[in-house]
Amino acid sequence: MKLTKLRNKFEEVKIDALLITSGVNRRYLSEFSGDSGWLLITGDRAILFTDFTYFERAKNEAKDFTVLQFPSSRKEKIKPLDFLSNEIKKFNIKFLGFEADNIIYSFYEDMVKKLDSVQLIPTKNLTGKLREIKKPEEIECIKKASSIADEAFKKTMEYLKPGVKESEIRAHINYFIQLFGGFKESFDIIIASGPRGAMPHAKTSDEIIKEGELIIIDYGASYNGYCSDCTRTLLIGEADEKQKYIYNLVERAQKEALSIIKPGVECKEIDKVARDIFEKEGYKEEFGHSLGHGVGLMVHEGPSVSATSDEKLEPGMVITVEPGLYFTGWGGIRIEDMIVITEQGFELITHMPHCLNKKNSKIQIF
Repeated sequence: MKLTKLRNKFEEVKIDALLITSGVNRRYLSEFSGDSGWLLITGDRAILFTDFTYFERAKNEAKDFTVLQFPSSRKEKIKPLDFLSNEIKKFNIKFLGFEADNIIYSFYEDMVKKLDSVQLIPTKNLTGKLREIKKPEEIECIKKASSIADEAFKKTMEYLKPGVKESEIRAHINYFIQLFGGFKESFDIIIASGPRGAMPHAKTSDEIIKEGELIIIDYGASYNGYCSDCTRTLLIGEADEKQKYIYNLVERAQKEALSIIKPGVECKEIDKVARDIFEKEGYKEEFGHSLGHGVGLMVHEGPSVSATSDEKLEPGMVITVEPGLYFTGWGGIRIEDMIVITEQGFELITHMPHCLNKKNSKIQIF
C-alpha cells in the first residue's frame, strides 16, 4: 500500500523511479530498521541496497524488497554509487527522482558524475507527506510509546525532591523507559527548572532542583521506531499566585485550541486560537513557537501546527498541541499532549494528568 501510494505520485513529478536516501523514509517504506542503505523504487520493482553488516537483517525485515549487498570496499573497488549506476542501467530508467531535502551538495555532484545514464529530478517530501497519515498499526505503536513514557514519568516522580539534579531526573526517566519496554528516549529529554524554564528547548543540566520553582519536563519514548512526545510543568511545594495564573492561562489556551480540532480544519486556525488568547492577556511575545507538530517515526514531522501552515487536518494524523509561556528570569510553563485525528474529531493519546504538585511525598493534581 505504501509503495503503491508513492508510485502514484511519480507521474505528477515526472519521474519513473525514486532514490530514497533518508533513513526515516527508508524505514517507513521498507520496514528495514538498520542505519545504512538506499532504496530504489521503480514502477514495478523495489530494491534495498545495503552493506555486509546489515545484509542478513535487511533480508529478514524488508519482505517486499529485493535486497542487494554493496560490494565490499576491501575486496572490490566498486563504490556504492557505481554499483547503483550499474543496477539502474538494467531497468531503462530515464528520469530518476532523488530526495533533494536530504542530501548534501557534494553527494549530488557525485550523483551527477556517476549516474550519467539518467536525468536527475529533485523531489521534496514525497514520502514525508505519506507518513503524515498513520495506519492503525502505526498509531498503536505511538500509543504504546506514550504509555511507556507516562509510566516512566510516574515512576520517576518518586525520586523528585529538592536537592536532586535535573540530570538525575532525566537519567531516571531514561532508565524506566527501557525497563518498561521502550527502546530509548525519543529525543533528548528536557528538564528545565526555575529560570532555565524560560528556554523552550533548554538542555538538561546539573542544576539543583529547588522547592517552589517550576520544572518543565519534556519527555518521550521510542517504541518499534515510533515516538511519543509530552510536556508537563510541575513543582515541589505550593504554587504562588503568578504560577497558578500562568498555568491556568496556558491550560485554557490548550483547551480552546483542542475544541476546534477536527478533519478539514487548517493548522494555522488551531494555532491562532491559542495565540489570540495569549495576546489578549498581554503575552504575545512570550509565546514564540508554533502550537504543535506531527509525531511518528520522527518526533518532529509534518504537519506543522503553526501560524503559517495552510495544511488541513486529516484522519490518521498524529499531532501535538503544546502552548507555553516563557519569562526571562522567572521560568516557563508548557503543557503538551498528543492526539490522533479521527473521522469525528480527535482521540487523546497522552493520559498523564496535567500539572502535578508533589507535596508530602504524594503526587497531587493542582
